[in-house]
Amino acid sequence: MREAVFFRDPLWPEEWIDTRNLLHWHRTKVYGTRPLQDVTRIVIHHVGVETKLEGIQLCQVTARFHVQDKGYPGIGYHFMIPRTGGIFLSNAPEVISYHCGEIYNPSAIGICLEGKFTEGVEPTYHQFIAAFTILQGLRELGINWTLVQGHRELRPTDCPGDSFLGPVGWKARLFSEELGEAREKIQSMKATFQKIIELAQIGCKNPSHK
Repeated sequence: MREAVFFRDPLWPEEWIDTRNLLHWHRTKVYGTRPLQDVTRIVIHHVGVETKLEGIQLCQVTARFHVQDKGYPGIGYHFMIPRTGGIFLSNAPEVISYHCGEIYNPSAIGICLEGKFTEGVEPTYHQFIAAFTILQGLRELGINWTLVQGHRELRPTDCPGDSFLGPVGWKARLFSEELGEAREKIQSMKATFQKIIELAQIGCKNPSHK
């Protein structure tokens, strides 16, 4: 029986969930992998439609769409963040998944936030905290990304919405001082994040091929 893997940190009320065992994967296609030092950018995405799905369901629906409709080996993102917060791992950082184009995929980790961020709509505070935690947690683990970009900065797309860039865009809020409470928890969460990443490295090409 397939199960999700749940982690909890004493200073972090929301769950960190490894969803890979619950996702739909292509029967024959497999993503390639890379050394972690090849990761230089984090690419931010949004779902782009309004949903009323729980976090695991959100990952499952996205994975099935990517495999069945787009022909991908698996879900395109490495992390998904529902409106209520929490961190949902869907690919190991080593995996070269498809989410921002053939040129950029080998150097990128994809983070997708639930929602449609247009006409001034922004992520929730819990989503900002989760995204900040992923960014800082990856760096703590030695993944020295130098760029955080929206999908639309790399490809002709609206993703992650027209509210991302500009003088009042929410891109800058990913590094805002208002997220300081997450900063104080990073050291505590580092061990939890490390455990997740270590487990993610097991069979990281495609969990369905174990």
